Amino acid sequence: MKKIYVIITTILLVVGPSNAQKKELIGNWLATQVETQGAIENPYLLFDYTKDGKMILMGMEIARWHYNKKTNEIVMTSEFDKDFNGNAKILILTKNQLIVEKDGTKITYQKLNLEKVAMANKKSGLIGEWEFENNENPDITSRITFKSPDGYVINQKKEYMETKLKGTWIFNPKKMTLIMIGLRDETLPIRESKVIQLNENNFEFENYNKTFKAHKIVEMTTKEESTVEREHLTFYYEDFFTENGDEKYAADKEKLPWNNWKIMKKDLLNVHQLVYSYEFNNDANAVFETEILTTDVIANLEYEGFIIENIFSSYDTSGNPEPGPNTDANHPLYPLQEYMYRIVGNEQITTPAGTFDCTIIEVSNDYDMNKKLWMISDKIGIYAKIIDENTSENHPYYHLYTLQKIIYKD
Repeated sequence: MKKIYVIITTILLVVGPSNAQKKELIGNWLATQVETQGAIENPYLLFDYTKDGKMILMGMEIARWHYNKKTNEIVMTSEFDKDFNGNAKILILTKNQLIVEKDGTKITYQKLNLEKVAMANKKSGLIGEWEFENNENPDITSRITFKSPDGYVINQKKEYMETKLKGTWIFNPKKMTLIMIGLRDETLPIRESKVIQLNENNFEFENYNKTFKAHKIVEMTTKEESTVEREHLTFYYEDFFTENGDEKYAADKEKLPWNNWKIMKKDLLNVHQLVYSYEFNNDANAVFETEILTTDVIANLEYEGFIIENIFSSYDTSGNPEPGPNTDANHPLYPLQEYMYRIVGNEQITTPAGTFDCTIIEVSNDYDMNKKLWMISDKIGIYAKIIDENTSENHPYYHLYTLQKIIYKD
């Protein structure tokens, strides 16, 4: 199998344009079929063939080429791998199809218009986060997030372990098919799949004679300007100390039940996931953007502990969360030990998840970072809202998290 994929790459990379062919050959090509001694495979690898003689395989430059007009072959040189060196013969080249042959192996490619792919993906109804329903292993949770214009992320989770896979997706509305590029796992779709059902809540497709079913967790919002009026935080790190430098609110830590598992377990044992909207501005002059973040809750009665991804302090540059520090009975939900904090009162607030009586906590450190937390009083460890703001000149930002949904276990 490895040799076949090396030959695939070699063949396409050594194919290059003559003056007449250049217009048709430059662009993005999808390797759809490989035929060697009667054996046929469908690799679905994505190549970018550039004007300046570069060949990009799945985002990585691996060769350079020049064209031999007399033989209709391309001579390629590569420092990436010696197997990419050599000559290949162009059999067919049109604006939509490319077929080449080298060393008895014939490869068929389909020309891609990435703008049309992006438009079809956007209209497909797939963009968002989906959870697979028919996992063979009930201890594993599998989710896929389709992003615009053509990226996807698959997360497979089980207790204390997570696997993440990324790639490119192509939806064909005429054929009602889905191609997942970048996967090599027989338990998930890695070839062209037939879409059987697709609506706002349900997604069903067929692959390898197996049916996959998924339901939408929550619709992902695209980056957009938000019109919500925002509360800015006006307290300072110095407010947490006396004139002599002593802590004013050291006793408040004892008032919070974060370290009392007996109190917390009744609220956390039945929770499966928490869903938050995340409005953020990482530049004082930039437009606010919005994402949807989902965190898993894993509570264990036997060991009297729990693990929750800290989506409130760990996220990547696009605003989508990466797994944050886990918590346990000794370092509970979103620990604040490294900060100064105080309890400032109670307030009833309404979010899309409901109306909650909350304990309000203000948090600060000496790096111009302030937070205000609305912790639901009768759902210990769950926050209805969080404001996270930094007013420094070098790194100003404003983050607002609002609870959208509490998903309970079946």
